[in-house]
Amino acid sequence: MALLLSSCNSFLDTKKEVITNTGNKINPNSKLGKEKIRQDNLLKKNIANEKIKKINEEKQKKIQEEYSKKSTEENLILAKATNEKNTDLCKTITIPDIKESCENNLIIIKAVDSNN
Repeated sequence: MALLLSSCNSFLDTKKEVITNTGNKINPNSKLGKEKIRQDNLLKKNIANEKIKKINEEKQKKIQEEYSKKSTEENLILAKATNEKNTDLCKTITIPDIKESCENNLIIIKAVDSNN
């Protein structure tokens, strides 16, 4: 019951006054006051969404940079494995497409070698 009363009190605890962009004070329960509160909340939400978007873009950029670096490293392993005909090196590759290419290259090399 106390929790219900507490939540009702916090719901009823509204702003005593709202200050407009021009600095005028208005009643928060008036039509203009409610609209100002709605606009302020919308602005806060938009600002928060922009911050979240920026953080996500930075995270995505970092992930792509790491993937690019990893991809370069694994392509070098693929080249080495192909040149040395080393299946064990192919097993160390973690990016599926590159690993598959490495294995396919070695299958082709083995087939060519067996035909010669």
